[in-house]
Amino acid sequence: MGWLNRWWRQSDPYDRPSSHLQARGMGILTRATIAVIAAADGAMYAAKRRGGNQTGHHHWPLPPRLDGFDADESDYRSDGLTA
Repeated sequence: MGWLNRWWRQSDPYDRPSSHLQARGMGILTRATIAVIAAADGAMYAAKRRGGNQTGHHHWPLPPRLDGFDADESDYRSDGLTA
């Protein structure tokens, strides 16, 4: 199993950035940040699979109609001035 051990221990493209973060004391913070992002991504995926985030799910009132505008949104003031 010596070949497997050599293969497992060979360097990869992430050795240098990992060493850089560890040397500056940011390794644990980086791992925690990546774990939180991965967990949030998994939670959003699970919510989406259960049918969440649908437009009919939220019921809030529409904003009130704006008075002073025609159907073509032009100003119809009676004093003769235009916008």
